[in-house]
Amino acid sequence: MSLRHVLILLLVASCGQAGPMPAPEAALKPRATKARAEPLPAAVQSELQRLSHILDYRNYALFLTQTPPVGYRNIYRRADRFDVPAFVRVRAFVTAPGHSGAGLSQPVRCLGRALAEDGTLCAAVVVPAIDVPLEVGKELVAMFNAPRGTPRVIMCGPEPDHHFVFYDEHDVPVGTLSVDYDCPEWSTSPGFDETIQTAQQRERLTAICEQLGLGLCHRSDHDPTQERAWKEWERQHVERFETHGIRHTRRRPTAPRVDTSLSLSALTADERRELCVWGWYHRPLMFKRYGAGETWGLEKPDGPAYCVRSRSWTECIAEFPRCDATVAEVQRCVDAANRGDPAFFLPDNAGCNALRSCNWSYATWQRGDASCEK
Repeated sequence: MSLRHVLILLLVASCGQAGPMPAPEAALKPRATKARAEPLPAAVQSELQRLSHILDYRNYALFLTQTPPVGYRNIYRRADRFDVPAFVRVRAFVTAPGHSGAGLSQPVRCLGRALAEDGTLCAAVVVPAIDVPLEVGKELVAMFNAPRGTPRVIMCGPEPDHHFVFYDEHDVPVGTLSVDYDCPEWSTSPGFDETIQTAQQRERLTAICEQLGLGLCHRSDHDPTQERAWKEWERQHVERFETHGIRHTRRRPTAPRVDTSLSLSALTADERRELCVWGWYHRPLMFKRYGAGETWGLEKPDGPAYCVRSRSWTECIAEFPRCDATVAEVQRCVDAANRGDPAFFLPDNAGCNALRSCNWSYATWQRGDASCEK
């Protein structure tokens, strides 16, 4: 398994069931980021910059105002070959690794895709796009339609992260070619299911990825530069801690792009969206396993028992609480929940009990409430 697979699983994949919490205890402080003794090589620094851009939720298309392109025809249909009519431009997109399978794109059926079924960009697509020379686009089409060798059976990991989107003269998408650089598969729409890249095709696809500066052009365990960039990204952006005897992993906190002195009832739709995605982005691995509508129980010895539901970012937008508390006041409680204490059992978080109804990322009820049984 590659380091990239490990990190994706570390941040967004499922983990085991969480049982009742033991008695509250002081949460361990996250490990401090170690100072780097020597500067990174230029190639590693360049890959790290691309990686940091790809993994930053603030660069995702979910924040764009989009309307379905006029004249768009759904490209997700079967075809004998990749036949894209009269395309005049090609753009390359990268989707955030792992996020498509962890809630960002699922509401619009975007797993492993760059385009939604209405022709708009999927939520986890990283913007801006990179323009692809037209001759390279034509080469990609010809390369995919070339005769295939003997089929092979391989074991692959996540969905493809790299997508070449073809547009007509009206800037309407007419097809996509998706490449998995972590596994030798690629696919097209219109077209058919994934097919295996030949060694020559993979070499050329890697060269195109590098020339365009897309990032993540190799298996991390096959490329020392990319592997070191992943390790450095983890060192800078991942924290591990223990709360209530459970070990957690999440991304280090960042500040939301909202005036935190505003009350929740005064926020705009864009500001609510920012906070919903911010809350999900910093959720620990343990809590990301719970899907939309799922609840789980938390028990405090000699105290109340609660059930908790972690809201997806789309649920959060739809159910965003209206209350007079400020963003700063509630943000501290959302972060406390994201640090493994969503029922606020720890003494330091006791003040958040009065703000349960304002928590935009989690819904909690005492056992016995009808909502616990839903």
